[in-house]
Amino acid sequence: MSDGPSVLVLGGGAIGMSIALHLRWRGARVRIVERGALGSGVSRLGGGWVAAQARRHPAQLTLALDSIAHYPGFLDHAETEAGFRRSGSLLLFETATAMEERRAVLAEQQGVAGYDGFAFLSPDELHEVEPAIRAAHIIGGTWRAADCTLDPPALVAGLAAALRREGVVIAEGAAVEAIARDGAGWRVVTTLGDVTADLLVNAAGAAAPALCAMAGAALPLSPVSGQIMTTGPQNPFVRTLIVVAHNPAIPDCPARDLRQGADGRLWIGTVNHHGSADAAVRRADTDRIRAAMSRIFPDLADIPFDHGYAGTRATAADGLSVYGRTENDGMFVAVPLSGIAEAAAAGRRMAELILDGTAPILGPAFSPSRLTAPAPLH
Repeated sequence: MSDGPSVLVLGGGAIGMSIALHLRWRGARVRIVERGALGSGVSRLGGGWVAAQARRHPAQLTLALDSIAHYPGFLDHAETEAGFRRSGSLLLFETATAMEERRAVLAEQQGVAGYDGFAFLSPDELHEVEPAIRAAHIIGGTWRAADCTLDPPALVAGLAAALRREGVVIAEGAAVEAIARDGAGWRVVTTLGDVTADLLVNAAGAAAPALCAMAGAALPLSPVSGQIMTTGPQNPFVRTLIVVAHNPAIPDCPARDLRQGADGRLWIGTVNHHGSADAAVRRADTDRIRAAMSRIFPDLADIPFDHGYAGTRATAADGLSVYGRTENDGMFVAVPLSGIAEAAAAGRRMAELILDGTAPILGPAFSPSRLTAPAPLH
């Protein structure tokens, strides 16, 4: 377990911890540096989706399917359950246009290996699957039984415990101040001291572009700050993961999703502020979430929120994840579209890329170089 290369992982969210664990399981000497506490960032704030039907791009869909398949074994190896279950997922529609667009998506995805698509359901069929859906303006939906959910706080706590059991060296509260080449390897200056390693992985989420810049590499990503709400434990309210399709007729429409955790809490969201890194819980956003979701589930109007969470993600202009190596054989970069959904696959495939030099599933669609390539001439 100690003969492999030394690898330094910057960022202790779900992605960084998964990469560190998969590297350690394959014999690398691994150290992880996190500016806060492990799992203290946006990983613990997510809606808990491990779902494929929300992914449109074929490469992103393939990665989601890979993560769903790998999650049970990953969690077993990490000795944590994390509330993982095959809950299925529902996507609800308020307009005929949205339904037709969804049919077009299904046609596009027919060639994705291993994908069985999703079923279109009438309002009556939706109610059979999920009795909580009673809103008359919901005209139909799509259902995928193989999609899953988990509990993000339980996941990050379980992965942090696994890192410690596996002997990964952890530095928490360590802000990165400088990054430079050190011979064939790397030297990273942190507020807790200098760290050297053969290989460097940047899994720092919203801070990833700044860390790339320290090493002289460009990573043009934009911040998105978001907010999600939770309630106290409730009696069984919903059985599945529920997402309501975007409705352009609703001014400033939030992303509307609902999940009930194993502890009975409802996770309700999500407001997103594109271009903003100001991660603050706002009363206006709280009210928007409640109003939007109460229109679908009227009972939510009377259930008090007990916590608001806000955080910042980094996103690419094309809406895809970033996995690969920066130009000139630089650092490895891992910035997900959805860290919770992708963590199992991202950790496994990034470990393959780092140690074997190849991971076909992490192809050109995810490469950091796509973000800095010159625009084609017309």
